Amino acid sequence: QITVSEHSKIAYKTKVKNDDSLPKGVTKVTQEGKEGRKTMIYEEVYHDGKLVSRVADKEIIREEPVNKVVT
Repeated sequence: QITVSEHSKIAYKTKVKNDDSLPKGVTKVTQEGKEGRKTMIYEEVYHDGKLVSRVADKEIIREEPVNKVVT
């Protein structure tokens, strides 16, 4: 049994807010989005050199994503 970690990105969401001061059909980005980061920890079991079991043990959020805001 070994412990393996994988790093990945967390996608940001786009939030749309109505802004009546802008002309119809015009949008403006009021906040840029930024991806977050996470690490997944897995327990892997091998038998005769082949992976026979992989179980997610823990998820660690390293950095939360920042939503993109469009008005």
